[in-house]
Amino acid sequence: MDRLLILWIAAAVVFAVIEAATAQILTLWFCIGSIGAIIAYALGASLTVQIIVFVAISLLTLLIGTTLAAGVSVWRARRAGTLPHRAYRLHLRLGTQDLLLPALADTGNTLRDGFSGRPVIVCGTEHLAGWLR
Repeated sequence: MDRLLILWIAAAVVFAVIEAATAQILTLWFCIGSIGAIIAYALGASLTVQIIVFVAISLLTLLIGTTLAAGVSVWRARRAGTLPHRAYRLHLRLGTQDLLLPALADTGNTLRDGFSGRPVIVCGTEHLAGWLR
């Protein structure tokens, strides 16, 4: 067996073992890319083509996998009722000035004021420009 084939098989096995040990979907993409490189090797492709196939398949499966995972997470959150289906409008009043801002509910926000310990609202300065003069 050629050393290059052994290298690709070893890479696929190592990535699969790491994936099985961590169960975090960290190296699955590289395992699939290694399998693609093994197929390219079997078809007689050069080392350069094999590396390109490995990188391309790894990146493509990473992109598809993370996109699907994010979609499933949002779908589950909406189904459980923990993700708002609509945006909110935040109404702020300082003296006689009113300000309406677009807002999203972020239940994972744990940012707190250092003195009072109360939750804070994060806002870009471009929205508060009129108040920050």
